[in-house]
Amino acid sequence: PATPAIRSLVTRADIAMPNAVMAMAKRYRLVIRPELLEVMSGPVPEEANDLSGRVNDIIYQGDSVLVIVEHNSVGMINVRVPANRAGQTGLPSKGEKIGLALHPEDTIIVPEHVS
Repeated sequence: PATPAIRSLVTRADIAMPNAVMAMAKRYRLVIRPELLEVMSGPVPEEANDLSGRVNDIIYQGDSVLVIVEHNSVGMINVRVPANRAGQTGLPSKGEKIGLALHPEDTIIVPEHVS
């Protein structure tokens, strides 16, 4: 895989393509569904993929809050949390560090499509 962040995730991922297709690919993409990331109040569990970063922006969207996180290797990551007290408990402010866990069963790596 192309980046160290993706390489480290491959060992803890649900590979979405057959092994033969993955072996032929030179570059990979990490698919992240914003609602599947878990905001951690403490350390990210060892078995989870650590996508922690710094809060770049917070956008209130009615029934949910979109938190845009800047990760050092992956870039910008969108995280969706409920816009209720439980969803926002412990949510850091803009500019602060945020712990993000992506569990292996929610981690999807696909080969990059080359046209």
